[in-house]
Amino acid sequence: MLIEDLQAVLPPEVLVRDPDVLRSFAHDEAEWAPWALPEVVVRPRSAEDVQATVKVCLKHRTPVVTRAPAPGCPAGPTPWPAASCSSPTA
Repeated sequence: MLIEDLQAVLPPEVLVRDPDVLRSFAHDEAEWAPWALPEVVVRPRSAEDVQATVKVCLKHRTPVVTRAPAPGCPAGPTPWPAASCSSPTA
């Protein structure tokens, strides 16, 4: 499964599964736009984390939705159902 494969290649602190946190990645301020709760959010800390995430998502044919830190403005990317959302952090 996707989550288990991500857990096998990434440090535990970069994987977010908390439903309250996942909800904050599900949509931006455009409440009218379709959105879905991501299965997992990956907060990569290195290029290697990003590469590992993409490889696992390709294996599972799971879309990767990238999302930069933003103030919640409309027109930001929102995940598809069963998607992994990758958010770069400082």
